Amino acid sequence: MSKTIIIIGAGLAGLSAALQAAENGCNVKLVSSLPSERAQSVMAEGGINAALNTKDENDSPEEHFTDTIKAACGLADPNAVWGMTQAAPELVHWLLKLGVKFNMSGYDDVDLRNFGGQKKKRTAFAQSDTGKQIMTAMIDAVRRKEASGMVERFSHHSFLTLRLCGNICCGCVIRDGYSQETVELPGDAVIVATGGMHGLFGNTTGSLSNTGEVTAELFRLGVPLANGEMIQYHPTTVKCGGKRMLISEAARGEGGRLFAMKDGKQWYFMEEKYPELGNLMPRDITAREIWKVSHESEVFLDMTEISEEIISNKLSGLADDCMTYLHKDIRKEPVSVLPGIHYFMGGILVDEQHRLPDRVIRRRRVRSYPLSSSEDGQQSENRKSVYTLAHLQSSEKIWPEHTANAGRDSCKSARLFRYSGYFLPKCRLSQDKTFQSAEASPPEFYIRECPLSTEPVPGHDSSHNFRQSS
Repeated sequence: MSKTIIIIGAGLAGLSAALQAAENGCNVKLVSSLPSERAQSVMAEGGINAALNTKDENDSPEEHFTDTIKAACGLADPNAVWGMTQAAPELVHWLLKLGVKFNMSGYDDVDLRNFGGQKKKRTAFAQSDTGKQIMTAMIDAVRRKEASGMVERFSHHSFLTLRLCGNICCGCVIRDGYSQETVELPGDAVIVATGGMHGLFGNTTGSLSNTGEVTAELFRLGVPLANGEMIQYHPTTVKCGGKRMLISEAARGEGGRLFAMKDGKQWYFMEEKYPELGNLMPRDITAREIWKVSHESEVFLDMTEISEEIISNKLSGLADDCMTYLHKDIRKEPVSVLPGIHYFMGGILVDEQHRLPDRVIRRRRVRSYPLSSSEDGQQSENRKSVYTLAHLQSSEKIWPEHTANAGRDSCKSARLFRYSGYFLPKCRLSQDKTFQSAEASPPEFYIRECPLSTEPVPGHDSSHNFRQSS
C-alpha cells in the first residue's frame, strides 16, 4: 500500500519534494496558501552554483567546496557542504532535462557567470530570472503528476497544526482560506517547506506572505529550531513600495561596479580594498562595506559599462525591473543601493536525513526552507539557496528509509549556545565521516577566523567553532 505524504508549501522546495515523492509511488497532498506562481522561489534571480567547468577553468566540486567553506568563515558544516558541492553538477543537468531554460554557451554547454566569493565562473543562470524559469519547469512537472492522480493540491489552504498521537505525527490540520472550513489530513509523513519570515520584517526583498507562522506553530509543539540569528543582508537593494527591491548580484557578476563619491571623484572602494575579487566579495563582506561607506556618501551600482549584448541576453529582466519600478535605465545611469534583509538561514533542527529526532515527534519528515543545514554559514547566497531547494530531487527512495534527498545532501545538525547575550551556532560533526560518494572524501578541515571579522563577539572562543559529537 502506498504511503501518503503531506507537503506544506508549494514553492521550489515543496514542488521538488512532491515530484520526488510521486515518482517513488507515494500519494502526495500538497498544501499552500498561495499558488506556486506566487512563491518566494520565483523571485530568485542570479543563478545556481555548480562546478560544471564549461568555461575550461579547471573548476571542480572540490574547489566549490573550498570556496564555500572559506566564504562561510568557519561556520558551515563541511559534511553538508561536501555533499552539496558534489551533487550540484548532476542536479543542474537534471533541471536542464526537466525543461529549465538556462542560458547556453555553444551547442549544449550551460553558460556560467561570475558570482561573489568565487574566483571561477560557476553560476548557471537563466538571464536574471533563474528562479522564475526553474519554477516554471517544476510547476509543469508537478502538474503532470496531478493529472495522473499522484499529487492532490490543496490551494488557498493554511497550515494550523499537526495531528499528534502522543509524540507520533499522523497528519495535520489545515484551513480553507475561502470557506474557513477546517480540514484534517491524515498522512504517514509531513514535509515542511514554508520558507523564511519576511513578513515579520516587512522591509525586505522577499514575499510578505512568508510570515514564519508554520515554524512558530511547530516550535510551540516542541520542535527545536536552530540558527535563527543567521539572517543575510543582500548588498544591493533599493527602497521600493515599502519593501526592498533586489538588484541582483548578477549585475556585478557581469561587470557592474560599486562606487561612492570621494573628493569629487568616483571611488571604487571594493576594488581598492579587495583587489582580488573586488565587487564580488562574499555578500556579508560587501554588505558591511557598503553600509560603512554609506554613512559618509551615497553608494551607487554602475552598470553603464556593461555591453548592450550582455544586458539583452543576460540581464534583461533586471533592466526591465529597474525601468518599470525605479524609472532608471541601467544603460545610462547608476542606481543608488543599500543592503537589505534578503535570506533566512535558520529553521527547524533536523538530522542528516532531514527528519526530527524520534524523541521529539516520530514519523515526521521535515524539509524546511530555510532549515538549519549549516551548508553556507554566514554566506548563504541565492545561488546556493536555489540549489538547496531543488536538491530535494534525488535518486533515493522517500519512504521509509529517506526523505527526498536524504544522504546526498547530508546535513549535520547545528546547535545554538548562548554566550554573553549572543547566540552562536555550533555545528556537529560526525566522528565517522561517511559520504554518498565512495570516490572522494572532503579534505581535512581547519578552523580559521573570517579575515574581516576584526571585532570579536564577546565570550566567543573562535577555536571552538566546531566540536565532535557522537
